[in-house]
Amino acid sequence: MRITFHGAAQTVTGSQYVLEINGSTLLLECGLYQGRRQEAAERNRSLGFNPKDIDAVILSHAHIDHSGNLPTLVRDGFRGHIYATHATAHLSNIMLMDAGYIQESDAKFVNKRNAKAGLPLVEPLYTQEDAAMVAQYFESMDYDEPFEPAPGVVARLVDAGHILGSASVVMEIEEKGQKHTLWFSGDIGRRKLPLLLTFLASLVVYVALSKAGGHPGWWPHFYFSCVEMQNSLIGFHPDFSLGAFLRGYARGGLWALFQNFWPWLFVKLGLAARR
Repeated sequence: MRITFHGAAQTVTGSQYVLEINGSTLLLECGLYQGRRQEAAERNRSLGFNPKDIDAVILSHAHIDHSGNLPTLVRDGFRGHIYATHATAHLSNIMLMDAGYIQESDAKFVNKRNAKAGLPLVEPLYTQEDAAMVAQYFESMDYDEPFEPAPGVVARLVDAGHILGSASVVMEIEEKGQKHTLWFSGDIGRRKLPLLLTFLASLVVYVALSKAGGHPGWWPHFYFSCVEMQNSLIGFHPDFSLGAFLRGYARGGLWALFQNFWPWLFVKLGLAARR
């Protein structure tokens, strides 16, 4: 088994990890790199691998830094299954269409400015039409439902407690007479969030990612648990998000708002109505 990091390595966004197993090639995530316009354009247009060589994609959740370059992957020749939970597949279709609109709008804005300056025009990374082509390749799975993305690999999606539909990927791999377990975290939510299950892990090899806003004592405890269990912790990086509230914690925030402040809200709304 060989793992190659094509994104979110020495940086935050653009998660893409290629696994070569038993002669097959799997892609974990196909995220969009988000940064300065020129750098982002260069990184996102050059995937670093041939999409036609990818046999299947496994997607942990719908956030754009994990799913946002799927339209490029499909447009450039990928024709396999994209495995994800039902909610992730549904949310990804919505978000990718919106991302296509943003790409078109951004290119339109840049071209308006470039035309005035006599500079070359640019093409959007992908269009809404490109984004719409992704939906046909989704293979929706239940949590904990086994599936075989490649020969010798049995995978399951387990709840990661991050956003609706988010999952960690557990892969039982048999290769050259040896058996291994690979656990890919995706993004992990905080403990005891309303409406979300708490993430639990028992693992052998772990590819871990973290989000800003996690429980302050959680990651050190988890790391040392891994050491005590004599497991391997690889590929750890923090993922700080400008839109962390909107992207990761909006549901928990709205639920807390409703539970704790609804009397105040009703009073304010009542006063506003009287005025």
